[in-house]
Amino acid sequence: MAAEQLSDLQLAFMSVLWDAGEATAGEVQERLASAGRPLAPTTVSTVLRRLEGQGWIRHRERGRQHVYRTAVSRQEVTGGMLARITRSLFGGDVPAVVSQLLDASQVRKRDLEAIRALVAQKEKEGRLK
Repeated sequence: MAAEQLSDLQLAFMSVLWDAGEATAGEVQERLASAGRPLAPTTVSTVLRRLEGQGWIRHRERGRQHVYRTAVSRQEVTGGMLARITRSLFGGDVPAVVSQLLDASQVRKRDLEAIRALVAQKEKEGRLK
């Protein structure tokens, strides 16, 4: 799974399941449609089967329905994606990634304060090299 990357569509499915905890194919379809991503039931079922086949999600039986849930946390997926972007686009240069994030978005004073607090916490925990 680490070598595989999720597409934007697959990430949308994962987000639905992370937010819902678990959902049937119909519930996933409804949530995606309400978020501006209307898909045919067959497409939803196909994507769910592929995500399960790749190990990203699991299902349990409820009557004749499959109820899906994620097999990996949002943090695992986003951490892996960010690590890959850091390596591939920035050559592992973490300050360059942070600089790009700060330049590319509207950073508020409270955002910077939160970032400073996170860095201080990581230093306190001894998690920075």
